This record gives sequence, structure tokens and C-alpha cells, in this order.
Amino acid sequence: MFNKKHIFEKIIYLIVLLGSFSSFLFFEENVTLKILAIILVLIGVLLTFKERPSGTSSRFELINLTILYLGFFSIYNLLYGVNLPLYIAMILVIVLIGLVFYPSLVIDEIGKSLSKEIINVYVVLTGFAIIELFLSLYFWPIDPGVKSLVLVVAYYQISSLVYFSSRSMLRLNKIGGYLLVNFLILVIVFVTVWLKTSR
Repeated sequence: MFNKKHIFEKIIYLIVLLGSFSSFLFFEENVTLKILAIILVLIGVLLTFKERPSGTSSRFELINLTILYLGFFSIYNLLYGVNLPLYIAMILVIVLIGLVFYPSLVIDEIGKSLSKEIINVYVVLTGFAIIELFLSLYFWPIDPGVKSLVLVVAYYQISSLVYFSSRSMLRLNKIGGYLLVNFLILVIVFVTVWLKTSR
């Protein structure tokens, strides 16, 4: 059933999702990846307006990661392809984080356990953390898709910690588990890149 609650935030989600998806289609040449992106976008649209029971984990993890991957990929391609000024790319990164992270916190009703000011601080700090990593990867000569994946993993780690903290579910074993999983993902990415570049 269509859920009209937080309709404004959901519309923002759709606009950002479709915008990042359109730019991804423009830059990506691989047909398989384009088809995969279409499937993820359709799932994302469904999840945006599908009502889920309260008390479940964040309902927007998949759509968040999809938007961010497509968005980061497009920003890197704008940097390398059309010589977009770096400061504009940095602004786009923090705007993208804000347009993704803030609505998800509102829709998941994090505001019930955290004040609006604290939520704003979380969003800004997350944006600056991702910008730092974005700049570090900018100077690393690897594929933009790999860089985007690393940024998405970093965002997922930060947003998960914020979510569990707001729900008073943050435990040492949860932190350790998330750090281990994300570390393994990054190791796989880096090893794959190293094997490709060493040939």
C-alpha cells in the first residue's frame, strides 16, 4: 500500500536516484552494468514507497548505496572526462551525501532518538569524511568504478554506526563485525586492482 508518510523526503530520494542513474548511463559503456543499474533503480523505487514495519533495520540501505555508487561514479567521470573543477566536485559529493543520508535518517525516524541538531552534525561529519577519502582516491590512478565502490563501503560503515548508535544497539561485536566485513571488501578490491595493474 502506498505510504504517504515523509512524502517530501521520498520525492528527494527519487530525484537524486534518477539523476545519478541518468548520468551513470551516459558515462558507462558496459551493457551488463547498465542492466544491473536499471534493476537496482527499480528495486530502489519500490523500496522508497513500500511501507515496512517499524523496528526493522534501515529500509534504505540498498537504495542509498545504489545512489551513492552511481553518483560517485558520475562525479569522477566528470572530473576526468570534462575537467570539472575539483572544488565543484567536492561540493557535489557533500550535497550528494546530504541528499541521501538526511532523508534516510528522517524516514527511518531517527529523530525520535536524536535531536535535529545532532542529525545535522552526523550528516556534515559524514560528508567531510567521505570528501577526504574522495580526494585521496582522486590522485590514485585506478578505475572510477573501483574508487566509487571504496567510497560506498566507507559510507556504509559510517551510516551503520550512526544507525545502531541512535537505536542504542551499538555493541562492540557489531562494530567489530562491520569493520571486519568492510575491511575484507576493501582488501578484495585492492587485490583485484593490484592484479590487474601488475599484468
